[in-house]
Amino acid sequence: MSDELKQQVLSYIESHNTMTLGTCGGNIPWVATVFYASDDLTLYFFSAPESRHCQNLAGNPRVPVTIHEDY
Repeated sequence: MSDELKQQVLSYIESHNTMTLGTCGGNIPWVATVFYASDDLTLYFFSAPESRHCQNLAGNPRVPVTIHEDY
């Protein structure tokens, strides 16, 4: 990724705080919208460990996310 593109991506990530997290457990897809914080290209979110998306993450940490406008 070029430095210019990385800066554009970081600017977008830093100016938003909501993402949709996609997980899967037992071949059943699940999505959840969560608030996030970022450190460079690393995203952090707070959620209950017993939530379905956290349980799914424990089994498979490879997930897609979408960052969207905050309304």
